[in-house]
Amino acid sequence: MAKDKFTLAQNQATKPFSLKSVDALALDFQNLDKKGLKKFADRFKRKKKPVTDIEANNKAKRANGVLQKQFTMTFEDGQKVTIAVKSDGTIFQVRLNNKVMPLRNTTDMSKAVDEIVNAMLANSSAYEKAKTAREKAKIRPPKPKVTTSRKQKLTEARTQIQTMQQHVDDLKTQSDNQTAELEAKRKELADLQAALKSEQDLTKELEAEIKKLENAGATLPGGNA
Repeated sequence: MAKDKFTLAQNQATKPFSLKSVDALALDFQNLDKKGLKKFADRFKRKKKPVTDIEANNKAKRANGVLQKQFTMTFEDGQKVTIAVKSDGTIFQVRLNNKVMPLRNTTDMSKAVDEIVNAMLANSSAYEKAKTAREKAKIRPPKPKVTTSRKQKLTEARTQIQTMQQHVDDLKTQSDNQTAELEAKRKELADLQAALKSEQDLTKELEAEIKKLENAGATLPGGNA
């Protein structure tokens, strides 16, 4: 029987798969690439959660003081599981959709896979809602990016418009006042013209009366009869 790459390093090919209680889930640290992780991905496929893509560069790095390698599996429904593996092949951390999830079953690979699958199923509804919201957001036209200089120019332009509008309002008030004054002057002029005409008419009447008296031979007081 061929040796399972994902059993603990100390397991022998002739022995059935088993994990000691002190051991965590073990993978082949030397072969954490797409090819080396195929059998591990198949475990999820058997749980009706097929893996559609694996991102794994098989490069070790030290994080949080621990030498580790990471790989990410993308599943059919779009969910992602990122697993950090320590140099001894044990799992250091599991992230579901970029959120750390605690892994309780570390003594049995099948149970560990079951736990991850169950977490994905429990998260499926919330993930779908978030995915739908993201897709709707993509449909909306993006807001134009406004640089600081453009914002400053817009602010200055609005200030200038407000100043000009205030100036227009002031001119309109002045115009209204001057129009009112002009109307008052026109009325005053009309009254004066009416009074002048009245005086002129009275003068004409008096001149006509004087002429009439002169023609009748009347004399001024103190003159001859």
